Amino acid sequence: HFFDNKIPTGAYLDRNNISYLDVQVGLNYAYFPTQNIYVNGGFSAMHVNRPNESFFMSDNTTMDTRLPMRYTAFLNGSFKLNDEWIVNPNLYYSKQTSLSELVGGVNAHYNLSGDGETVLIGGLYYRHKEAIIPMVGVGLKAYTFSFSYDATMSSLKSYNNTRGAFEFSLVKQGLFDQYNGNRRQSMCPTFRL
Repeated sequence: HFFDNKIPTGAYLDRNNISYLDVQVGLNYAYFPTQNIYVNGGFSAMHVNRPNESFFMSDNTTMDTRLPMRYTAFLNGSFKLNDEWIVNPNLYYSKQTSLSELVGGVNAHYNLSGDGETVLIGGLYYRHKEAIIPMVGVGLKAYTFSFSYDATMSSLKSYNNTRGAFEFSLVKQGLFDQYNGNRRQSMCPTFRL
């Protein structure tokens, strides 16, 4: 079985591409009660203006083709336990229409180099009623390389044999361009062990 994109769909579109303004708003709060504790939380609303994403020009349809608003909230922290360990709990929630997602977990950084420049990272996350997400990584100075895997736990596992999704990430903390001229800059918080 395959998909043949040369077969006509029978749909007569008024246009074959669309563009629209999509407005997002958000709030972030960071709190540093001590040198060893960092707590961060935020909230955002997406598609605030509810843009229409229909390919049809007329509004003579009973279907609402406007993007529904999506709300997201998160809370995370970094807790330096000693010169070897930093623990980072994370919680993320998102809701759009009747659909929602809740992900929570923790990762830990272990100081390999003594100065915090090289760390080994391991963690475990849970997507509510859907997946277990183990992750491993390494931090080298301002860069973090990590690998995670979504192991399906939901009813979808009977369709994908519990095979989930792989994810690789590369994160750069701090500034890309140390020379900032007249531009404003903001530093990302960085903990060194």
